[in-house]
Amino acid sequence: MIHHYGALHWSYAARGWMGFIAVQTDGRAVLRHELTFYKTTPDVAATRIHAFLKEKGIPRLIDVIAQPEIFPKTKTSRGETVSETFRARGLHMTPGDKDRVNGWARIRAWLDVRTFRDDDREVPRIFDAPSLQVHADCVYFLDTFLTLVSDAKQPDDIDSTTDEYPAAALRYWVMARPLPPTKIVKTLPPDAIGHEIDAIRRGLRYATR
Repeated sequence: MIHHYGALHWSYAARGWMGFIAVQTDGRAVLRHELTFYKTTPDVAATRIHAFLKEKGIPRLIDVIAQPEIFPKTKTSRGETVSETFRARGLHMTPGDKDRVNGWARIRAWLDVRTFRDDDREVPRIFDAPSLQVHADCVYFLDTFLTLVSDAKQPDDIDSTTDEYPAAALRYWVMARPLPPTKIVKTLPPDAIGHEIDAIRRGLRYATR
């Protein structure tokens, strides 16, 4: 079963961005869709998000991770914040982690190619893939992500511009989730007993279906 999440960097004066992330049962994810906002109030943006979910056949978002600046500063803060407006319009909101250096490191880890084993097949398949993939439909994310450069004073950080907003939203999301576990399988010699054990496991699994 696939669960959907949102990653949001809100802005009114600059172009804000929201990504829709599909997470598979093994924890791997796909940045599948995106929306951008420019000089759009949170109320109107929430309406657009719900319409977009309906259009794409997404039943609901488990959570939307967004920049901490749009959340109440304290429990006694007065005035409705952007996050509270989104919540009032039916979107579950969670503040992201603002740790930039660790956040960019997490994005690199999610995009790094890793080795997985797919056990939900008659013959288990070993394949290499990143834990997070980006669909070609996410044009604005790809256009801006490819232009990001390191900060001159802090090389492990990214130079802060409005083009960073889509990647920043993704950074909040990956900091809120564990990296999916891999199942690395060593290559067995032709006469190893492991081949027989795998055959027994496959037989037991399909016998119980």
